[in-house]
Amino acid sequence: MQASSPSQRQRQWHLPWAEQCLELTERGELDAALQAGCQALEQGLRDGTLWLMLDVFAWLAGKRGRLGDAALAFGCADAEFARRGAVRQPDEQRAHDVTLAALREAMPAYFVSALLTEGAALSVEEAARLALDG
Repeated sequence: MQASSPSQRQRQWHLPWAEQCLELTERGELDAALQAGCQALEQGLRDGTLWLMLDVFAWLAGKRGRLGDAALAFGCADAEFARRGAVRQPDEQRAHDVTLAALREAMPAYFVSALLTEGAALSVEEAARLALDG
């Protein structure tokens, strides 16, 4: 059985705040994206979908210049995908890879790897709050 993609899961669960956070981040409206992200975090805590939002939060953190927090959130997201046997869709994986490449361009590779490993040990809530709150 193939795991559903985050976008399929988001449609199944209908995560409007996470979708809005993503759209606003794409448009560069980072303050508004952060507000939507905070709402998404609360929604995710209530309905158990927070892990689906970590990549969006990591991307937002990176766009806000908080690269360490972005790497921590990505590490947690990667661990959650592995733990759940979930797979990102090709376009989602490309976006993930591009963001990680940007992190590696901005920081030494060993530092990014250490942050990803540290992030894998965080709870989903801890990683989400770091990505959004710092």
